[in-house]
Parts: sequence; structure tokens; C-alpha cells
Amino acid sequence: MSTQAKAGEMLVGAYHKFIGDCDFVTYQKTSLDTQTEVDVVGVDLDGEQEIYACEVVTHLGGMGYGSYQENRDRLERKFKRAEKLVTTEYDTAGTYTFQLWSLNTPKGLVTPLSELADEFEDDTGYELELVMNDDYTERIQDLRDLASSKNAQTNDLAFRFLQIFENLS
Repeated sequence: MSTQAKAGEMLVGAYHKFIGDCDFVTYQKTSLDTQTEVDVVGVDLDGEQEIYACEVVTHLGGMGYGSYQENRDRLERKFKRAEKLVTTEYDTAGTYTFQLWSLNTPKGLVTPLSELADEFEDDTGYELELVMNDDYTERIQDLRDLASSKNAQTNDLAFRFLQIFENLS
């Protein structure tokens, strides 16, 4: 079941559609059995099916889940549940990549999240890619650059907003 995506989720989805070449993107993928939600799931059907499962944190003031340890623990739980949901729902996929997109990750949280990513890969065999701070900015800038070079209207609201913003005089 998909519901209206939030602004940050829409940007990440647009990135996966237009830069990552995903064939389709769904937002707020949920499981009624486990009450799990994955913010953005991108599916690339070219060759072996690739799944990108994204947790998107677009809090302008930082993560906002409490202490560094509380942030890390919360994200660990989210990714463990996301791994179960995604590998069950998309069980024929060839590869799975889990991503944390965070616009503003405090410096003190970068190392604990890097450790979490390593532990997640050791435990599951799947990559947990951290798209944080400058990397987040670079990827959204790539999307902005693409939007500024395309005039055709798309069915993607976030990309269309970027096209408009990038063409303002």
C-alpha cells in the first residue's frame, strides 16, 4: 500500500528514477503483519532485479530521534525490519541495497552509523549505504543538474518542481 510521500522521500525517489535508472519507485511500503514501513523502494529490472530500500531522514535540524545512541538503535531496528520486509516482498531480486538518506547527520553520529552499516552487512550480507550530508547534497545536486537540462514534463512531482526551480530567471 502506498500513501502520499513526504518531500524528502519524493526527492530520493526521483533520484532513483532519473539518476539510478529504477524502473519503478514506491513510497511508504508497509507490511500489515509486522507494522514495518520502508520510506522508498526503487526497483531496477535491467538485468538481475535490483532493489533499493531507503530510509529517508529529512530533518533540517539533525536526526531528531534523541541521543546518538537512540538514533543508532532506532535505525538499526528499522533496517532489520526493512530487510525482512523487502527480501520477502521482492524475493526474486538478484541484489538488495539498503540506504540511509540523511540531509543533516551530526558529526558525532557518523561513526556510530558507519559501524551500524558494517554490522548490518556482516549480519545480512546486504550493503547498507550511508547517503549523508555532503553525499546527500551531491546526489540531489546531480538531480538538480539533470532537471535543469530537461524540459519534458514527467509524472514525478519532485523532479518537476526541480525543473521549474532550475529554470527560474
